Amino acid sequence: MPNCDLLWRISFSVAEKQLVHSFNFTQFLCYGLLKLTLKRIVNTNDDVKDLMCSYFLKTALFWVSEEVDIDTFKLPNLCICFSLCLNKLISWVNTCYCPNYFIPEHNMFLGKINQYNNYSLLSVLNSIKYSGISGLMQNLFHSYPCKKKCYPPYSETSVQSIIIQLAVQLLPPPNTNYNISTSYHRHLQNGIQKDAVSGWLLYASFYYVTGQFNVTLKLTEYVLSKFFPEMVQLGGIYYSDADIDNYRHNVHYSMSLNARMKTIVVDKVLYIPHSSLIPKELAMEVKDSVFLIPPFIMSNCLRFLCYHHIGDTFNRQLALRHLHFDDHMSTIVLSNTFTLLGVCFEISGDKDAAFHYYDVALQCDSYICSSAEKRKSRLLNI
Repeated sequence: MPNCDLLWRISFSVAEKQLVHSFNFTQFLCYGLLKLTLKRIVNTNDDVKDLMCSYFLKTALFWVSEEVDIDTFKLPNLCICFSLCLNKLISWVNTCYCPNYFIPEHNMFLGKINQYNNYSLLSVLNSIKYSGISGLMQNLFHSYPCKKKCYPPYSETSVQSIIIQLAVQLLPPPNTNYNISTSYHRHLQNGIQKDAVSGWLLYASFYYVTGQFNVTLKLTEYVLSKFFPEMVQLGGIYYSDADIDNYRHNVHYSMSLNARMKTIVVDKVLYIPHSSLIPKELAMEVKDSVFLIPPFIMSNCLRFLCYHHIGDTFNRQLALRHLHFDDHMSTIVLSNTFTLLGVCFEISGDKDAAFHYYDVALQCDSYICSSAEKRKSRLLNI
């Protein structure tokens, strides 16, 4: 158009949305795992921070999805799909060329990644590649490295279960419709492979938020029956020789790694921000952050809430008495645990005890529950 001052920009946003909406569940999980890797590993390195962006990751997933059969993107192949995308990114960084999915002649690395900074980024990406599944999970989901070799290492099945446990909480509310409810059941069943109890407690949470209190009670009773003193805490800061001996004593050499994880290993229950599986009484705890809670505590909390709803005062108080903690509990979850205790005492009508636990939650050293102050203030205003 002669003498026109307008500049035109070609946008593929609508086409991109259609492509993303066509993703299956495994493709979504793969993209989520790539974004977590960017946030928690790549961008924590000052030498390469902000060189990569999530759009590069999405582009890699687009290209890999086109190059391999769609049947490759199935849950058992999640780690393989992640590796394919990571290898794609490594090859692009090596050549300093990232082809736009819609216009391959356009290099999206221009102005970002070049021969002067790609070596550092390649080092980071290759370290992710060669650290294996255990190294990746340790970096993604635990703040502190183990001072001894971690027992047990992560299996590919447990990796998939971790991702599924997070992703299923992003689904619409469970009561939305039959198809959504079916999706919950399918994914929650896949999510019980990570350890002995955390997946079952998310499943129990599903039944609680859908008002199936008797089923929740049966599941939590099953979870509590699986506990024994020698169980190993997954992702611990330090494993003593006694911990390692306990692990070896309670597993058989012929057991698969996945079977060992489901027998001897326990992990905390993690509710993501605005989780669709959090009990409504704890919605404030996931308003601004994740909520991490020990499984024994969460089991008895769910039992307390169920008995409260069905009007069984005796068993409600019994569950409340079981809501104790041990002296060896991780400092990361202490404040959350005290806050949860406060919520349960407040529900039971004991405002003084609730105030006490909210106050104690605010005095923890390493981490303060984001909702403790709000709950304490609200209690003062009642």
